[in-house]
This record gives sequence, C-alpha cells and structure tokens, in this order.
Amino acid sequence: MINTVIAYDHNDVDLGSYFNSSYLYINDLVGKSNISVTSINGGNCLESNINNAVSPINPNNFVFVGLSHGSDDGLCLIADDNYVSGNNTSIFVNSFFYSTACHIGRELSKQLINDGCKCFIGYTNVSKAPIAGKYVELFIECELHALKNFFLSTKSIQVLFDEMISFTDEKIIELANGTDIVEAMALIANRDYMICVGTDADKALTSNDFN
Repeated sequence: MINTVIAYDHNDVDLGSYFNSSYLYINDLVGKSNISVTSINGGNCLESNINNAVSPINPNNFVFVGLSHGSDDGLCLIADDNYVSGNNTSIFVNSFFYSTACHIGRELSKQLINDGCKCFIGYTNVSKAPIAGKYVELFIECELHALKNFFLSTKSIQVLFDEMISFTDEKIIELANGTDIVEAMALIANRDYMICVGTDADKALTSNDFN
C-alpha cells in the first residue's frame, strides 16, 4: 500500500469548500488504486497531529498532500497553526510532498528537500482557485493531475509533472478559444508557478517505489 497523509483545511472561510473538494478528488482513488489514506482536516491541521501521523510511516517512502493556504513568505503551510514549517520539515524524510498551497515552493520546498524529502510539487507564488462555480472541478483536475496519475500509473514523477503541464496547456487553449479568458489567464499563472523539485534520481521514482 502507498501510505498517504492528506491534510486539508475544509474550515477555511474562503476556500474551505475548494480544499474539501480537492481532498475528495484524491480520496476517491481509495479502492481504485493501492493507496491507504490518513486524513487530517480543519481544526485538526496542527503540527502535533501532523507529526503523530507522519512519524510512524516515514522510515519508508510515503506521500504527503497539503491542501490549505501557504504563508506569504513561503515558509509554512497554515491552517489553525503552522502545521508544516521549519520546525517539522525533518519528519518528511522519504516523502513525495505535494501541495496546492500558495508560495511554499519558493522556500519550504528547499527545507523539505534538504531534510530528506524525496520530491516536492507545488506553487512558488499565489495559486488561483475559484471559490465556487463550474470551474472548480477543472482547476482541481489540473493542479492534482500529476498526483492522481501517480496513484493510477507507474509513470515517473517527472513524466507525470510534464504531463500535468501539457494537460493544463490543453485546458488553457480550450478556455481561451471560448469566452473564458479570465479563467485561462488564471490557469496560465498556475502552470507557470508550479514546480517539481528533487534530484533526477528521485524525480524518476514511481508509485512502485512507494508501495
């Protein structure tokens, strides 16, 4: 089984529903792939709870998913407290760390990799997300494309990241060819701010290496 911890702030005033929908999008894979999910939500997204969930599984490769806000300085994942920061990056040794939070690809990703995280995918700046409406599913599908297909295939992390960028490009073109220019521009920003960090060897890892 692929041990997976998902932290999602479904209580957030602005984007709680979006974070919850993102969680459900991944959790729906339980039973369809070899994934075991530990969920931590809302007010439970605390550093202590994250540490307790991750520490028993981090001797082996595992997946961590953060669906919440990131701090403006790029140093923390935040909900009711800074549940991932420099205080506990060391517990993410052996992880494939995937987050849709703003900014953390700029700073937190470096600390995670330095402390033994295998690979990081996330945003370096403000990520765009619709609060509600017909575009919610599309934005979730784009930014979680690599993660979903990591669980459903044996493609490498690098290949999956590249395919996610290509998939987003296709959706941008579809939107731009219609009347959805604002949404197309938001997806362009998301695409340009998304990064994959890790050594070439670690980017070549597949779900088989986490099973």
